[in-house]
Amino acid sequence: LVEEGVEVPIWVEPRSDGMTPMCQALATTRDILRDWVTRHPDSYPPTVLNITDGEANDGDPLPIAQSLREVQTSDGPVLLFNCHLSAKRGPQVQFPATSEGLVDAFAVMLFDMSSELPPAQLEAAHAEQFSVTQGSRGFIFNAELADLIRFIDIGTRATLR
Repeated sequence: LVEEGVEVPIWVEPRSDGMTPMCQALATTRDILRDWVTRHPDSYPPTVLNITDGEANDGDPLPIAQSLREVQTSDGPVLLFNCHLSAKRGPQVQFPATSEGLVDAFAVMLFDMSSELPPAQLEAAHAEQFSVTQGSRGFIFNAELADLIRFIDIGTRATLR
């Protein structure tokens, strides 16, 4: 086992202040990534992990999420994965291929915003014992902490180990 230090850029510091300006957050992320992709056109596409209650209070985030997912490198479009933390009761949903069974409109909206898992992440999710199929999306609902950590791990893998 060898430990190696790796610098990882952090472009936006996380902050919670009671509101969910999701449109603003996604637009800021899109603008940052457009600039980054211009400077790194041949890189693996950036992955955006949105951990939210889903209740955007600054408009409809769907069009902005779509424009974010249209930013791309030569290897493909930006990947947008969403984790919905909800106060509503409902079964855990992890990497679904359809919105069937989601308990509210916010969950459906976040599912619709989410990218399909590329082959490497699909394989990684399968290896982690998630029930995934072709078309599964980077979306989870009401996950336990361990599953959230696995979701982040799968979402940030560019290749399999």
